[in-house]
Amino acid sequence: MEHIAGNQIVSGSGIDSSKISINHPPFTYNIEYDSYSNMTQIKAVHDTEFLMWSIVISNELSESTSNNYKITLDPDDIFIILNDYKNGKINDSICKITFPNGFKEIDVPIIIEIIHSMPYNKKYQDVKIIQLMPEKVSIDKRFDFKLNYLRNELLSKYDQLSSDCDTDNGDIISQINDLHLKDNAFEVDLNTCKTNITSLSTRLSTVETTLGTNNTNFTNLTTKLTSAETAINTNNTSLTNLINNLTARVIAIETKLALLTTLETNFNALKNEFNTFKTTCDTKYAPKT
Repeated sequence: MEHIAGNQIVSGSGIDSSKISINHPPFTYNIEYDSYSNMTQIKAVHDTEFLMWSIVISNELSESTSNNYKITLDPDDIFIILNDYKNGKINDSICKITFPNGFKEIDVPIIIEIIHSMPYNKKYQDVKIIQLMPEKVSIDKRFDFKLNYLRNELLSKYDQLSSDCDTDNGDIISQINDLHLKDNAFEVDLNTCKTNITSLSTRLSTVETTLGTNNTNFTNLTTKLTSAETAINTNNTSLTNLINNLTARVIAIETKLALLTTLETNFNALKNEFNTFKTTCDTKYAPKT
């Protein structure tokens, strides 16, 4: 069960803001509910042309394209339905929303349909038509929309790049920790090998002194000494590989930081372009004295 309380929607899953945004290409819909005047406003902005359509719903919607099944929707009902659509809580078998795929002309309305179906009998449907009327948008405002769109795109890419860098940093820290652990293990192995070598040397001297002519035992001890030296060389190779991997990850981060710098430069260039454009407009259309 849901209802509007104050300036917010209260639902079983928590509290949602009375201002929401839905992106359904090629439009982005900004929807706002005012509980004091019981009005829902819907504004649609085209994602690439930056034209605008809007509607203010202040009365209940009772008209339907069907005669066999009718329901009434208040302004707050419209907002709750769109909010549930945004949050993925709409049951398509009962309620379905269709958004326009584009526009015919800049002065032609666009239509959103809210279709309610009676459970277990799809013949009974109530179709509510929400007709958004075109608004006049100045060139300056369209340029502002475009600038804001590009700014959001840059921020989105920046956030993604920052997230990737954080992930890479986490991987590097993890590899450094692994490197420390392996380095400590290597040091332990090295000390063990040194101890074993010392022990083997002592035993070898003892064998040489005691047996003298026991060439077989001497050969076996020499083989063990060679194996210990091979193990040390193997550990040295593993350590070198880990250092090379760490260096490669650092280079990857530097490359991504360079990309971020390029994105920032592009944004500043666009900003300068806008300022030049605005200065030209101000000069061209300045009031004549």
